[in-house]
Amino acid sequence: MNENEANNMLGYHGTNERQMKKIINSNFKPKKGLWGKGVYLTSSKEGAKIFGNAILKVLIDDSMVTHIDFENFRYLDERSWSKEVANKGYKAIAVSYKSGETEICIFDTEIIKEIQY
Repeated sequence: MNENEANNMLGYHGTNERQMKKIINSNFKPKKGLWGKGVYLTSSKEGAKIFGNAILKVLIDDSMVTHIDFENFRYLDERSWSKEVANKGYKAIAVSYKSGETEICIFDTEIIKEIQY
């Protein structure tokens, strides 16, 4: 896994052991979340551990990711976020927060290049 290669972005996904095996064997199944139906990753292992102790490293094609600075995100009503994002047709978004953490939501799993445990 080479996250330093051009157009590569690395994210982490926290889950349990049983789900981790399913993901490795048959890829991710998008789930509904704050930004819409997608696969959710974080930019840090620590952030992923909130969701489970089995941490997957996921390499994605950064050229397909739309980067959003949350502080400048103009849609303040949380209920409209997923609709606004869906209307744009993004393949994935990476939302950067003031804390330094980035939340990644992948809508099109075809941009996933590699999954490792």
